[in-house]
Parts: sequence; C-alpha cells; structure tokens
Amino acid sequence: MLRTRRFKTFIAVILVIILISYSYIPAYGMSFSDISGYWAKDSITRLASHQIVAGYNGKFNPKSGVTRAEFAAMIVRAVGLADQASVARGSATGYRDVDAGHWASGFIIIAREMGIISGYPDGTFKPSAMIRRDEITSVLVRALGLTPDDTMADPVGVFADGDSIPAWALDAVRTAYDYRLISGFPDERFYPAQNATRGETAVLIERVLEQLGEQFTFYGAIQYIDVTSGLITLDIHGQVESFFLSPKAEVRIGDLSGPADQLKAGTFVLVILDENGYINFLQTVNEKVVNSGAPSPQSVSQDYRGRGTVLQDYRGTNLNGISDDELIIAIIMTQKNTIGEVAGIVRNRGGIIKFTQEDFGLLIVEAADSLLEQLRYNPMVEEIVRDRQVKVEPLSVNEFENEETTNYNSSNPGSSLNVTKTAIKAPEYVNLTNCDGKNQIIAVIDTGVDPGHPDLQTTSDNKRKIVDWQDFTGEGDVDTSSTVKPDGKNVHLANGTYYLGDIISKGNKFRYGYLREVDLQNASDRGLDLNFNNNLNDVFAILVADSKTTGIYDTVYVDTDKDKDFSDEKPLREFSQYTDYASFSGNSGQDLFNFVITRIEQDGSIINLGFDGNDHGTHVAGIAAANGKIKGVAPGAQIMALKVLDANGYGNLSTITQAMSYAAAQGAKIVNLSLGLPVTDESGGSVPSKLLNNLTENLGVIFVVAAGNEGPGLTTVASPGDAAGALSVGAFITPKMWETDYGWDVPEENLWFFSSAGPRKDGAMSPTIVAPGNAVSTVPLRKGDNYSLSEGTSMAAPHVSGAIALLLEVAQRKNLKVHPVLIRKAIESGGRPIPGYSPAEQGYGVLNLPMAWAEILSLTELREIEAKTNNPDVSTASGIYFREYTPGKTTIYLTNNSVKNLELNLNGGMWAKPGQETILLPAGKTRAVDMELRVPEQKGLFASVITADDPSTYGNDATVLSTVINPYELSAENKYSISLEGTAKPARFQRYFFKVPPGAEIIEARLNVPEGKGRVRVFLYNQAGRMVNETEFAGINPNGYREEVTATGNYPSAGVWEVVVYSSAGLSSYNLKKSDYTLDVSLSGKNIGQYQKKDRNIIIGIIPRVLSAGKKNYITVQARDRYTKRPYEGFIEIGGSVYFSRGGRVTLPVTADENGADITVRTVPGSSVYRSWEFSFSMPSG
Repeated sequence: MLRTRRFKTFIAVILVIILISYSYIPAYGMSFSDISGYWAKDSITRLASHQIVAGYNGKFNPKSGVTRAEFAAMIVRAVGLADQASVARGSATGYRDVDAGHWASGFIIIAREMGIISGYPDGTFKPSAMIRRDEITSVLVRALGLTPDDTMADPVGVFADGDSIPAWALDAVRTAYDYRLISGFPDERFYPAQNATRGETAVLIERVLEQLGEQFTFYGAIQYIDVTSGLITLDIHGQVESFFLSPKAEVRIGDLSGPADQLKAGTFVLVILDENGYINFLQTVNEKVVNSGAPSPQSVSQDYRGRGTVLQDYRGTNLNGISDDELIIAIIMTQKNTIGEVAGIVRNRGGIIKFTQEDFGLLIVEAADSLLEQLRYNPMVEEIVRDRQVKVEPLSVNEFENEETTNYNSSNPGSSLNVTKTAIKAPEYVNLTNCDGKNQIIAVIDTGVDPGHPDLQTTSDNKRKIVDWQDFTGEGDVDTSSTVKPDGKNVHLANGTYYLGDIISKGNKFRYGYLREVDLQNASDRGLDLNFNNNLNDVFAILVADSKTTGIYDTVYVDTDKDKDFSDEKPLREFSQYTDYASFSGNSGQDLFNFVITRIEQDGSIINLGFDGNDHGTHVAGIAAANGKIKGVAPGAQIMALKVLDANGYGNLSTITQAMSYAAAQGAKIVNLSLGLPVTDESGGSVPSKLLNNLTENLGVIFVVAAGNEGPGLTTVASPGDAAGALSVGAFITPKMWETDYGWDVPEENLWFFSSAGPRKDGAMSPTIVAPGNAVSTVPLRKGDNYSLSEGTSMAAPHVSGAIALLLEVAQRKNLKVHPVLIRKAIESGGRPIPGYSPAEQGYGVLNLPMAWAEILSLTELREIEAKTNNPDVSTASGIYFREYTPGKTTIYLTNNSVKNLELNLNGGMWAKPGQETILLPAGKTRAVDMELRVPEQKGLFASVITADDPSTYGNDATVLSTVINPYELSAENKYSISLEGTAKPARFQRYFFKVPPGAEIIEARLNVPEGKGRVRVFLYNQAGRMVNETEFAGINPNGYREEVTATGNYPSAGVWEVVVYSSAGLSSYNLKKSDYTLDVSLSGKNIGQYQKKDRNIIIGIIPRVLSAGKKNYITVQARDRYTKRPYEGFIEIGGSVYFSRGGRVTLPVTADENGADITVRTVPGSSVYRSWEFSFSMPSG
C-alpha cells in the first residue's frame, strides 16, 4: 500500500550524503579515455554501465554536439525501451528524411510512438541536426510526464536570458527547473538555442533516471567477497544474495576508484547490474540507510554463493497413480513430418497404433504409461493427453425450475424454431439473399442422426439430406465372423433355420452373427429395447452376403421382425454410398428404431449398425438443417452424421478427435460439436483444441462448438470450445422464446443459467457468440413423437452452424473467397451485446445474420495479428485475467504474422489504458505494449475488450479480453462472514466473489427470501471454476414457501470463490416481477488464515531517495530472478495492486507529503495457500 508517514530527519540527511558521495567516479573499467577530469564524467560512466550511452573507439567526445537521432537513442534506452527499438528497426519511420535503413530508425519510431520526440510540420525529423537545450528540456519533461503548475517559478525571472526562451518551451523549462532537471550556467543563463553537448546530455538523462528511481539496481551491505572469483554477497533489504563482478566493472570506494580487494564486509554499496546479472558498477556508501524491514514471513540467513539452482527432474516419474506397465490409450499431436518416427518409437516399445492421420500429425496409441511420460519430453511431440470419457447430459428446465410448462404446440412444432430463427434475424437475411444453405455440408459430431426421420430425408432442392453416416464409438459393431453355406433357399444358423428366398452369395458362403439388445445401453444402462416389446432379451440374426464379387461382402440383412426370414428384409449396403436404412418397429408401426449400415469389413467379419440411441444428435441436426414439418436454420444444407457418443451419451476424447479428422478429410467445411470435455487447466492447449486449430488453418474447416452447460459460473467453458480456431457458442433466450416454449412472461432477454461462461483459464474470450439455447426439433421416431423441446448450448451451436451454411452459400454464389477466420470474425464482429452481461460471459453477443453478412462484405483484408499476455496464474495467456489480485499494469505482446508492416491504433476499452496510442508492428515481429488497468473499486466482475486497429482497413485487427474480479474478502476483521442484500429480475443471475483464505473447513452460502418476495436459488463454485454445490429454490414454491436454502463446501481451497444467485424464470406464475433476497457467506474452521511458507524466488529492491512533497514522484521497484540474477519477468504486488515487471522493473508514480511515503512490495506466490514475502520501504520527503 502507499501511505504517508513521519520519517526521522536524520534519514533524510543520510540520503543527501549518499546522493552527494556517489557523484565522484574516476575513469576506471567502463570509462572513456577522454573524460578524465571532465565535469560530467560521473554521469557518463554510470550511463555507460547502464548501457545507455556508448563511445567511439574508446572515446566519448563529451564536448561534441548531440544529433536528434543520437538523443532519440539515448532517451529510448533510458526509459527501458531499447528492446522495442530493436524490433522496430528497419521499418518505415513515417519521416521522409529517415529511411528504414537508418541506424536509429527503431529509436526514432519508439520516441514518436511514446510521444517523447516528434518531427516537424514538413514531415521531416532532421536526424543529423544538433539538438538544442530548449528542445532537449522539452523532451525530458515529456518523457517523465510532468506538467507545470502556478507554483513553479517563471523562467523569465530565473534565467538572465529567460526572455529568449521560445514560447513553446517556457512550460517545459519552468517544469524542468522546478524538478531540478536543469539549473543553468554559472552566469545564470540558460542558453536555450545553444546545442547540447554529449556531456550535458548525459547529465540530464541521468537526472531523468534519478527522478524515476533507476540510477542503480540495488542497495545493500556486503556480507562476503571472494576477490579471485569476483563473487560478492549482499544483504539487500534482508535478502542475502550473491553476484559476480563483470570483467569491466567500475568499482568506486569512497571518493576513489580502486580494485575489488579493497572492499570489506559490512560496507554498504549501490550497484548497477547488467542484463545477465553481473555487477557493472559498484559504489560504496559510508552510511547505513534503514529504509526497510527484512522480508517476511521469515528472514533470510542462507549464504547463497552460487548463481544457479538445481531443478528436480520429473521425467520418467509416474504422477498419475498408474502402473508403468499398464497400457492406456492416449492421443498424440506430433510436430510436422515426425509422425512416422513417433509411431516407430511406440511400436518398438511394445505400443499399439490404433489410429493415424499423417496430414494432421495425429496419433492414437495404446502404450505403457511410462513410455507416454517419456514421450512428453520428446521434441517431436507437440502435445500428448490420455484418453478420457465425455458425456452429454440431458437438461430439463421443468426439473430445474420445479415447474411444469405445457406451452409446446405439438400440432405446430415448427413455431419454436421460427421464433429462434427470428432471434438471430435469419428470416431477414434469407429474404435479403434468397438462400437456404444449398451445397453446404454440416458435419454433426454427436450421438448419430435418425436416418428415417421425415424431416431429415431431402434438402430443399431434393438432394439426400444425410450424405454420410459413420460410427466411431463401436457401439453398433456386430461380430459376423461365423460362416454358413446356403442349403437351397435356406441357411442353418446356430439358433435355427432361416429362409433366404432369392438372396445369394457369390462365393456360396455367408457370414452371420447376432445383435443382442442387452449388449446395448440406454440411459439406465439396461440395454436398448429395439422392437418396443418391453423385453431386453431379444436377439436378432444378421446375414452378410457377397452379392457381386466372391469374397467381397457388401450387403447386410437384419431379421428385424424375428420371423427367421431374411427374404422380407431390406438389403442394406454402406450408407456412405447408398441411402439404405431399415427399422425395428413396434406399437403397430408407430414407433420406429431406424438404423443404417455404416461399415462392412471386406471379408464380412464385422459390420456396424449406425443409429441414434440417445436423441441428442438428431435434435441437433434438425435445428441446423431440418426440411419438413419443421425447418431448420439451413433447410437446404446436407448433414454428415458422425457418431462419437453412445446411447447413454458417453464417448471418448479419442473418438472425437478421429471424427474431427474424418469430417475435415471428407470435405465438410462446417463441423458442429454440440459436446464438450470436462473443464481442465489446458486452456487452448488440449489435443482437440490444437487439432481443431490445425484443421481450421490448413483445410478451411469452420468448427462450431458448444461452450458447455456448466454455467452460470465463470471459467466453465469446455474444450474444444476453448480453441482459438473455434466459434464457441453460449446460450441465450428472448422473451418470445420464453412465451412460445414455456408460457412464462420474462420481460428481458437473458443468458441461459446453464450456459458456460468465460473467460478461458488463460484469459481468452470464450464463448465468443451466443445463440438460442432452446428449440423444438427432430428426435428419433422410436418414441412415437417426432419432435421434442430441449435446452442447452448443444442447441445454440447448430443455430450458428446453420447460419454459417447460409453465409457460405451466398458467398460462394458471389464468388467471394471466405476463409474460416473471416467467417468467425464476421460473426463475432456482427454480434449484438445483451445489456447487463459482460463480454466475459457472452462474448460479442447474440448472433445477428444480416450484420454478419455485412461484416463479410466489409472485411476485405484480414490482418494476421496474434495477441499474448501474462497473467499471475498463466505464464503465456491469450487474455488478461486477474481473479486473485487487483491489477495495476501488465504487458500485451502483439505479433504480426503477415508480410506487411502495420501501424495500429490502440484502445484500452472501458478501464484499460495503453502506454501508447499507436504502435508500429513490423512483419514477422513481436512488440510489447504496457497496459495500465484502472479497475473500478466496487466489488464484482469487470470485463472489457482491448483493441488494435489498422485505420486503413475495416474493423479491429486484434482484440484482447481483459477480465478482473474484485472480490469480497473473508477475513478475521469481518469474522469470516459477509451479509449482502440483492434483487434480481426473472431468469437473471447475480454474481458474487469471495476471497477464501487457507485453513477453512466449511464455506457456507445461505440464501434467504422474505415470504412473497421472490424465488431464487444459489450456485457455489470453487476457485477453479468448478461447481461444488447448488440448492433448490428459496422463497415461493409450488408446494408452499421455503424461507432459506444453503449451499456448502467442505474444506474449501484457498482462492476466490464464486456464488451465483439465480432468480426463477417462472416468477410470472406467481404474479412476481423480481426476487428480493439476503445472501450470507461465511467460513468456519479452527485454522483459518494459516498460510504455508514458500521459498522466495525473486530479489526485490528500491533505491532510497528523497521525494518531493506535493509533487509528482516516481519510484522504481527492481526485481531480479533469485537464481539467474537476470531481470525477473513476472508479477509483483506494489501498494495493493499487481504489476508485471517487464525488463525486471516496475516504475510508477507516487505522491508524498511532508512526511514522505511508505511503499509495500509483496511477491505474488503461485498459489493462494502461500503467504507472500513482504518488503516495506520508507521514503522521506525534502
């Protein structure tokens, strides 16, 4: 925290002594041959140690003038942006007299971007012109961001030649004099028009460093010195650390330069470190400065005399609790052109290759866990993950709301989709463009699709609706390896004689097997009743014939009616080549279990029956493309049915990846994934996500992925919805949709309570768009009703897939080349935000088809810009996400992957401020942009979008989601209990966040509703975004009034927990328009607040200096890696806010009163269970 306090007078005196004592440095080590005896030699030497200035053949030429180009280089280095100048070098500068090849082009570009040095009205920079004293003064004031005020002396009265100072420079000179950046000459003149010398410039730049608190890296006391090796151990504010002197180190002992062997233990020193952690400059100080306490939670007494650290090598160690010899299935993404070598390693080590896709570098293997662990460290392996199970869960709003709704119109089932299509303005777009998705194929990766549904037979132009059907689950596999020869018109199978009629086998040998109901599973794990006779013991014979060529089996007969007669059965061939399907039937033919043959092994030993035993896939396909009694979003589109989930809704990661590869290889350009994997810590880095990105980039496939139904908590988006190449779709609902499908009066559109929310764990936006999350759509015919109402992000995704089919049809008709990136960006840019929800929850808002089409027409050129950043919990992130800490400043890295240099305008959104308004981004290069985050003080969720835009093209070229949570803190001060009152409208939810310390045994969220005042329930999410508990409704209920409900969690992990209060959508049933409630959140336990200790990994320091009371001051916190001594690139907490220490330092303004200012710096531990190391610095004023 930053606060003022009284500081003893003698400290200020000591500091003044220090500031005077270190000003005499002789030519030694890093000095120059021509500065001995020169009045500015001290500043020159220190700047050389900082690598801010350099000489010419061992000379500095201190009396020579400084060109504008030279000064641009000096000041840019001084403010720590030399690395950015190096990136920008070689690019067009924007000045007609400075070409891209100029040695200082990069420095000139950075100086212009930061507003430090600008050019002239005629478009020139005049790089070779000497810089004048008035010019250099103006630049220094701008570099420090200083502004004049009425208390500052008028330069006209201060300097004898003050009236000769140009009007444009008066304010700068006034400010510089007040801050002691300039003082004039002994004759009391300023000489504004006189050219500044290199020596004068060095002094002025060092005064800038002094103002910033960056003259030195660390201040400390020598504990140990080894002259032979150059090792010096320092006590830096209680941190005992070892460093080496560089070969060219400047050593200053008192008023004299001297060798290191004259240094003694106990001596206080100021040091300047180079980038590699070596001491370039060391100055002894005669007095001890007590401006900080030792770091807590424990003092540091170790004498670290080495520069490295030993990292434990976990390679080959099994961390999964699995025997090294146990074979497990894993999915491997390999580096380009290495799949054969990786597969060879697996085979040679006893593994089995189950699936390979060379074009995409995808392997699915069965191998020992020990081998898989070793492969993780193989450079040919990009990613490896163990296979795991996936499940789609049915949702029921009636069950959730504990209300029965009867508004579904069975006589007009199409009315539901008509309303949802209107919500995304599909009719408006269709009327505008006369499209329906013709010539587009949507791959539905799901539970399969009923091939016999009347609305899924043909497209609007009479093409077959389902063009392919594949089963990746093996659920429909039947062993037909038994053989039998015909006996006339009969065959004698194991369970009896069957009539063949005219069925023939060219080889005079049939294959056969049996389909058993008990081998199939429904939602109750009891088998599937295929013929609707309430008996799960039925067995159906299957005959396979080689009808055309001997030994090549191509036709299947299934005895669906169990009459031991194959002649009355429909001959079935592989569905991908033919449109054959057959049915089991019941209830006098009203119930039909339709199926296809997806695969016949050439030798007839195995066949596969494809069917949707779950309903989910058929429902999804209907929303996207039904063409019958109901009309999907794109009735002219075709469907590729790819089954990856069985009748019980279960599937595996491995089958999903196979289906994704298959869809892309078979030419599908739209792939719908209305499923998701459980939320993991692999944001954007899971194998499905990487494969999806690969297929999008290389084959032009657009993946539409349901965000998941783990909402309403934050950070609950499922993989691969977290992939950068996916359109991740959340679910919303309009008042008309509520009325049509549920009969409730809900006045506002809302996100569905179940819709998973972002951001991703790495801060990126997901979902990126929302679409209708409920609809009446097609279901398999086995239930006697062809349609049903379902809810979920699974229903939202096919709305988007169908919409993309409409967009692609029109684009192709107009010969527009549309890459998936363009489609995705157009849909996102055309989204309509829902009021009351942040972009972290809804992405860019509701899908709006006409706006998406307008964006496609406008987005004539796409910039390939990648944005990355750093978060406290994720080292390389795609978005800014602060859940545990209050942010102060972070850094965004923009990479230009195109072949053209770009100049971008930066906009920080609602509460982020970029360090510069524009940035030049050279082709193939990465630039860093500091971003100051000014988050509101109130508690809650704050999300905004940062943009980078090339003004010469349409639309933003890069976006970064910035999400910050400001939680309530459960602490000893509030007895670990907080009570809040709230109000929520129907179907709306309110989010609350609570910082939980370690050691609690129970967290409790209790919700109370006054009688007759509403109906709400509560969801409890842990620090990782996983739901721990949810309650029933408190308040009015169908069975009476319930005063309160409570959600609890046992042994809550430390971190920020989320409590979501949801107000019932059915309030209108009780004549209510809102819900009033009281939320009480509390912790209990005996050891609350007991943090664990963790070794410190960084060195923290602030150089003591005297601050100016009532004026703008700066302090710089230096941070170095404890083991490498290189600049620490990570987060540190200063004054209660977290800052990213780019280049190993954080500079920020601080205000001091007459007593000075106190600065508290803390480390940011990697986990909430650890206590931060804390350092307190007291800076006096004078």
